[in-house]
Amino acid sequence: ELQAPLLLADSEQLLGALLFMVLAPAILVSLHTLCNDGCKLAVPKFSKDLSTYLDLTAFGLLSAFSVAVDLLSLLPVGTVVNGRRMNGALVLAILMAAVPALIYFKVPLGIVNAKFFTLMTSAVIGSYIAALMAYVFAKLKGKHNLNPKGTTGNPVVDIFNGVEMNPKHMGLDWKLNTLRFSMMLLAMLNVVLIADSIVTSGGKVAPQLVIAGAFQVIYAMDALYFEEYFFLSHDAMNTGYGWSLVSSYCFFPFLPTLTTRYLMNETVALPWYYLVGICLINAVGYVIYRSSETQRCEFAKNPSNPALAHLETLSAAGNKKLVVSGWAGLVRHPNYLGEILMTWSWVLPAACSLGVKALVPYYLPVFTTILLIVRSHQLNIKNKRKFGAAWTTYTEKVRSNIIPYVY
Repeated sequence: ELQAPLLLADSEQLLGALLFMVLAPAILVSLHTLCNDGCKLAVPKFSKDLSTYLDLTAFGLLSAFSVAVDLLSLLPVGTVVNGRRMNGALVLAILMAAVPALIYFKVPLGIVNAKFFTLMTSAVIGSYIAALMAYVFAKLKGKHNLNPKGTTGNPVVDIFNGVEMNPKHMGLDWKLNTLRFSMMLLAMLNVVLIADSIVTSGGKVAPQLVIAGAFQVIYAMDALYFEEYFFLSHDAMNTGYGWSLVSSYCFFPFLPTLTTRYLMNETVALPWYYLVGICLINAVGYVIYRSSETQRCEFAKNPSNPALAHLETLSAAGNKKLVVSGWAGLVRHPNYLGEILMTWSWVLPAACSLGVKALVPYYLPVFTTILLIVRSHQLNIKNKRKFGAAWTTYTEKVRSNIIPYVY
């Protein structure tokens, strides 16, 4: 009688893992399949030719990039946090600085655009390989740094959730390096695509293409410049290193770049004030996100930091303190507001070209908005348990979750 509910729970976990491991890649492939034909919403027509999805050259390029990121991360520069060198921004700068040299020596950068679809499918394949390797290494390593959700004994569920929380093998922090791979790939895809577009067009480039790409590069550079804050993120502290996490990082670079590639082929001239407005939305989003996220992380590191003495706090049980002023005095989750504004600004340069039919590039901002709304509710419940009466007092004062006076 006691085993039946456990078996049912195990079956639900297995079914959920299998469903997600099939559905998530299918959505990504569908989006890119549709954008190979104008990004219009329709039932995607999948090729039955296996070579459409498997390309050794593309897989080799992506693997070489991953190895380069890992090797460059070993450079003995940058401050040391949690035993790791914080040199991600420097590594990205080195990679971007190499692009002019590649152009000078006439290296065919067009291969990235030509094989973009199979680079994406290679990232999908790579996510399975990385998760399987992490599972094998964790089993060989023994009981250490275990993730409770990844020790069910069911290989599929454990590969999906991750056996270890923060695997460190071959001298590398796998979780941190996966973040670096994701952000650096996002930046380099944009830089190479736009650089090649400029070269092949004889120096001509649409300003909205440059703006869309620049927003994404800035986002990636910011994540790497402040990468020490990654150790205070939900992914670092509460998520196992399994396919669920790995795939989200591997897939991400191929979502905002849907807009970049669309603008390479379809552009409508935009008035300068429209472009300025888009830049302002991105700038406001970035300021809100970075200032609130920095405040959150610095307070988490040291609540007694003199630089944060101006912040108003409420005391809770267990010597916990809850910040209730600054950006937190405006909305409960200001970093989510900033992230939503930035994500929408990435697709706005293409809005006039996309019209009301080519809606596929809107997938990322719509999905991000929904995800952060759901996450805000989950975090509210968690904070209620953590801070008790202090959280109730705070929510009575600050009623908006993400958008002031709206939501």
